[in-house]
Amino acid sequence: CNETGGDFVDGNCGTSYTFCEEGSLVIEKGLRLSTGTYTRNTTIIEIVLTGDFEFVYDYTLANNQLTLDNQDNDQKFLLTRP
Repeated sequence: CNETGGDFVDGNCGTSYTFCEEGSLVIEKGLRLSTGTYTRNTTIIEIVLTGDFEFVYDYTLANNQLTLDNQDNDQKFLLTRP
């Protein structure tokens, strides 16, 4: 399980995030599938999911771990590359 904290913890545990080089994003958990796009600079990742759901995260990337900290609420993710 990827580590999560803050809002919607139970809904995000076990979710797979696939960030593709060309800027597309796939989020999967069981039968639930969301797609969208992302852009990033040195400190921020902006995600737009189908249906115009927009999220802005402060992030750090070290070794195989991506930490996302939502700027709009207390939601945090620690994603580990398999």
